[in-house]
Amino acid sequence: MESTSKLFLSIIVPCYNVERFLPNTIASLKALEEADDVEFLIVNDGSTDNSLHLIRQFCEEDARAVCIDQVNQGVSAARNAAIRIARGEYIFLLDGDDTLTENAVKVIRKNICEADMLLSPVNMVTDGVAKKCPFPYKRGEYSPWQLYQNCVMFPTTPKPVYRTAVIQDNSLLFESSIKSGEVYTFTRLFLHYAQSIRVVEEPIYNYVMHTASATHKPNFLADKTVLTAIESIDAIQDECNNTDSYYITIFKLASSFIYTKYVKNKIATAEAIENVRLLHTHPIFKKARKRTLYAKKAALQDRVLALYMSVLPCEMGLKILVWLNKMR
Repeated sequence: MESTSKLFLSIIVPCYNVERFLPNTIASLKALEEADDVEFLIVNDGSTDNSLHLIRQFCEEDARAVCIDQVNQGVSAARNAAIRIARGEYIFLLDGDDTLTENAVKVIRKNICEADMLLSPVNMVTDGVAKKCPFPYKRGEYSPWQLYQNCVMFPTTPKPVYRTAVIQDNSLLFESSIKSGEVYTFTRLFLHYAQSIRVVEEPIYNYVMHTASATHKPNFLADKTVLTAIESIDAIQDECNNTDSYYITIFKLASSFIYTKYVKNKIATAEAIENVRLLHTHPIFKKARKRTLYAKKAALQDRVLALYMSVLPCEMGLKILVWLNKMR
């Protein structure tokens, strides 16, 4: 990819059937302060609802907005389509049902200071009420190795600001085959080439919770691709691989998309049990589970889950937890 950076920031928004939420997302883009040198790359990924109309209407009203319309290929392909034409010095990923704070661009501009990546906390919005999520880092500047050394785990749904040149110079793209954990896989690969990361304490991203979120609903074929994600992560070899935080993150990432998701949704069907079996027997996950079990910095609940999954057969363990969850 050749760098075509002419602007400060490219905000990429993949959209698939999000007409209920898109007006709020667009409103937050319009409300951004100090954003004249920002572009909004909005990708309609084959929506069958009114999303495309809302996107085109926004593009007609705001010269900073660009509509990319494609047949449905998945969120990774949608992001890649925007990455290929991004003109910003930095890239930020915004989901089509979430919003940004009004001062998001100001915070990025003030703090990124030539770093390759900026990390900030996320606000969790439930029933219109925003609450700052726990954040595993302290303000400052880090190398990727220092970042892993100083946190318990890397956020599995990070919302970083990425330097476009690092992406373009190393031809980085999202793996379209990965449907679960694809953002973390991309971020881990980015960190392999990055030199410096800035951390700030001001939230700039509002993650809106709703029942339609694909992250919380089981999709057995998509969920299974988290195993491909941890394989892609494990293939990246550098000093970060030897930290406890690295393995705790892999354990949390993989178990949350398969094991704990099925428990929370009270599902112990044959498809769920098969995915859990694949998870339990996967060599990378087994190594991450063992490392988490003995890591002093791991949260107690994660060490307990790692022990539980190590001792009980996968089918029995899943059924017991699902049964206990139904009894609550």
